[in-house]
Amino acid sequence: MQDFYKLKAGSVGVWTASLELPTDALSDLRRLLSGDELERADRFHFDRDRLRYIAARVLLRTLLGRYLDCGPTSIRFDYGRHGKPALVSPSAQIELFFNLSHTHDFAIYAVTALGPIGVDVERVRADFPIEEIIPQFCLPSEADALRRLPAPLRNERALALWTRKEAYCKAQGLGLSLDPRRIDALSGIEDGASVFHLSVDGVIDRTLSVQDLGVSPGYIATLAVFGRPSEVTVRPLTLP
Repeated sequence: MQDFYKLKAGSVGVWTASLELPTDALSDLRRLLSGDELERADRFHFDRDRLRYIAARVLLRTLLGRYLDCGPTSIRFDYGRHGKPALVSPSAQIELFFNLSHTHDFAIYAVTALGPIGVDVERVRADFPIEEIIPQFCLPSEADALRRLPAPLRNERALALWTRKEAYCKAQGLGLSLDPRRIDALSGIEDGASVFHLSVDGVIDRTLSVQDLGVSPGYIATLAVFGRPSEVTVRPLTLP
């Protein structure tokens, strides 16, 4: 097993992957999924969405299997109240925390032993309905700041704010049960060159570190994790 599947103390491994795997390969890889994963896959109306879901789950199982030195089919998940997956088995010498996000054909995974973690990725696009979305997730101060920006930069900045809030909520295990308009992702307190802390209802949350990630041109991603990472690495993930 390669060394970068052995977590260093305080490190976070971030992995990116394409979900556009060959259809014939995915047909064979379905055998790696659990019954509930297959049931969910078969509920997708469009083939494209079903195949991307299968690819995302196969890649997740493959990645965790490399960290835990076990086969993908031996991994068992439990799901929190708001749907966040967590490892049930196999047991490991260290407790492993992970999260994943995908948009269109691009996926991102984050793995650490630090503590609960959240990650989110969004694709930058010119037709992002910014004026419709702003009132649904922005504080008035965030909305004012966004509307002062030129259109192309406004879209990117809005997506950056969204991924920060989404990653924060996922790390907390809350999904979007926490109203994003309670989270200030614009004026968070910086803690070093790239790490900062968000505030909720005006109170800075210093327990959770938030960091924007450079993952791939045309995509914006953010990582949130309890504690302070000593190292964050970003690498491509592929099947054998």
